[in-house]
Amino acid sequence: MTAGRLIRFALARQRAIQGSHGHTPKAGETVEHFLNRWLDYIAQTRRPSTAYEYAGYVRRYINPVVGKKLLSDLTPEHVQAVLASARGNGLAASTSKVLRIVFGVALNRAEKWEVAGARNVVRLTEPPHAEPRQATFLDAQQARRFLQAPRVNRLEALYVVSLMCGLRAGEARAIRWHDVDFDNRRLRITGTLQEGKGGRYWIGPPKSQSAFRMVGLPAVTLAALRAHYGKQYEEKAWARTTGRNWENEWDLVFTTPVGRPLSKTTLRTNFRRLVALTGLPQTLRLHDLRHSCASLLFSQGVPARTVSDLLGHSQVSTTLDLYTHVMPPASNHAAEAFDRLLAARDGPHAGDASAGYSPDLPRKDLLGQLQRAFFLQRAARRLVAHLLR
Repeated sequence: MTAGRLIRFALARQRAIQGSHGHTPKAGETVEHFLNRWLDYIAQTRRPSTAYEYAGYVRRYINPVVGKKLLSDLTPEHVQAVLASARGNGLAASTSKVLRIVFGVALNRAEKWEVAGARNVVRLTEPPHAEPRQATFLDAQQARRFLQAPRVNRLEALYVVSLMCGLRAGEARAIRWHDVDFDNRRLRITGTLQEGKGGRYWIGPPKSQSAFRMVGLPAVTLAALRAHYGKQYEEKAWARTTGRNWENEWDLVFTTPVGRPLSKTTLRTNFRRLVALTGLPQTLRLHDLRHSCASLLFSQGVPARTVSDLLGHSQVSTTLDLYTHVMPPASNHAAEAFDRLLAARDGPHAGDASAGYSPDLPRKDLLGQLQRAFFLQRAARRLVAHLLR
């Protein structure tokens, strides 16, 4: 290759690198400078809520510890120092794991951008050990008690919908009145309420494509929504009477008394107050209503596929991984089903699963048993397929 072609090749490669992420790799770049460039990239390629979350990790935990270090000088010890500082500032172990992942994603991008001297040293560290949080599940009695308590709370309908329909908090806060089909008793889930700096809100898409869904409304949920519609009408009239602006521009179902979107903090505080009023476990979180919905449905024998569709999971395996421990054991039911299928229907041993083939039976009876066994075997296959579906 001639010198001219080598120069042209190098220039073309440089332009390609710059075009892929809009920046030229910089020698001697600090961690803070690179992370600012990376956050610009994240803001253009990820959901606003994700960009906001990543920026918080960078600002609060990474930059104060290693921001002034050269990117090329980073070592695994620096990553451990970031994690140790975060834990010292009260960050939970589970959230520290997320912090480590975010730092690793950033350094992985530095490698892809071929930033001089950059390498993903996070890969050389061990993730913080965090005990998985045990979700709190309401049983049927606790659920009835919970559904009775919110009647003194202006957000009663939100909690009823969350429990009965298994909604995420952001999904519940984003419901608009045109999403509620009172006539056909259905609710459309089409968005999630996002929250940014300075009280800025927007309605973004749900968590995944499968989270766009239509859910049926039980009678108690329908009644709660009708009652809430009347309450909101009264609040709107009160706001106008007192000279306040009704600020519900998106026609949200659940708002503050003056029509503003509900913040996470407002909803969390309200929910804790309600939990204390009911005497339910203080560990109960709003998201646990979603878990309780799945648990209660499984206790009633609702198939996993149906529960998965209701929750908006992309795969049934996700539902099974999350809730296998609360599902009623199916092995006994399967064994009993086979006992019923294979038990003899007549004779002195009717109902006894051991009453199967006997070598002393006449040939005609033997053929009859074999014929019945054939049909029972086929039925058993169908049963197994149904249980595994």
